[in-house]
Amino acid sequence: MFLDVEGYHLVGIPSKGRNIWVMLNPANVPYYKQMPQANFSLSNSDFERIRKTHYATFTVLECLSSHMDDEQLTKH
Repeated sequence: MFLDVEGYHLVGIPSKGRNIWVMLNPANVPYYKQMPQANFSLSNSDFERIRKTHYATFTVLECLSSHMDDEQLTKH
């Protein structure tokens, strides 16, 4: 689920019955913002869908890639 709020782009990543919200284009430090703070897994297709929006910064993409399992990373 993607949201646009006052010029910021967010993605909701389903995890354990709730969404983990990640700001794709943070303008200030820290350059990765997630609410709530919780671990989650990201599939390759979800990662690619986020990447293709062109809203996510390099730092955000690097952080999101760390949430992909090893099998998914070999395909990335």
